[in-house]
Amino acid sequence: MDDISDRFRKNAAIAARNKYREDRRAIEGLEGDISDNEELNIDHEEIGIEHNEEPEVEEDDEFAAIQNLSASDFKKVISFSLKNAAEAATIISSEKSAAPISASTTLKSVPFDRHAIVFKEADEISGEVIPRQEIPDCIWKLVQARVPLSLPCITTSAIRYILNNPTSIKTTKSADGVSQSKELMLDMSAFDAPEDITQSDWQDTWINRLEIYKQSSEKSIYKYFKAHKKYISQQEDFSEKFEAYKRFDIYFCCHYNN
Repeated sequence: MDDISDRFRKNAAIAARNKYREDRRAIEGLEGDISDNEELNIDHEEIGIEHNEEPEVEEDDEFAAIQNLSASDFKKVISFSLKNAAEAATIISSEKSAAPISASTTLKSVPFDRHAIVFKEADEISGEVIPRQEIPDCIWKLVQARVPLSLPCITTSAIRYILNNPTSIKTTKSADGVSQSKELMLDMSAFDAPEDITQSDWQDTWINRLEIYKQSSEKSIYKYFKAHKKYISQQEDFSEKFEAYKRFDIYFCCHYNN
């Protein structure tokens, strides 16, 4: 940067000398009698240059010196400045890449927000809803009759079987005498016993059971059963003592309905 400053001062001094020559030619009418290489008796103090020394231009006067240049000299100064500015940029870039990064120049890290909203409705490309397992009407009739649902009859495989074979399912009147309508309803005894359900089927059943509670219950009741399922499945010994937790779950749901 010091080299660039020296070059700029030299260039400004040359421009000032040229300006002095042009002014003398215009005043004295010596346009053809003054050579560009001729040593001129310039008042060096007037333009800020001492005899036989490199020209010096104060930083505050550099802009004024440029403003007083002729059009041709101004083009030369611009060309000279651009060339040296490009060289300076190359030098500075190489120095910055080699210099170690100080702590003050490093960017401050943004604190991690674990509760940041990631998925937003405004960002959705498609409004299509993921299809859910359709619950057959015979199951809804049991729900409306407040009959405790047997787990094996609401597994995904059982529901698909009921939907694909609506005429082959076994029915019974008034669903064990609970319903007052005495109409034909799904006979849940045609499926396996609730106590025999496997752990994977139990997890699958709760997906459909929560969907049923969500559509047929008030929000607080839906949250009640959702918290119950979460409480059971998050126990440390859930897999080891699944039989005990399964029987507790059956009792809990039947007790609520009764």
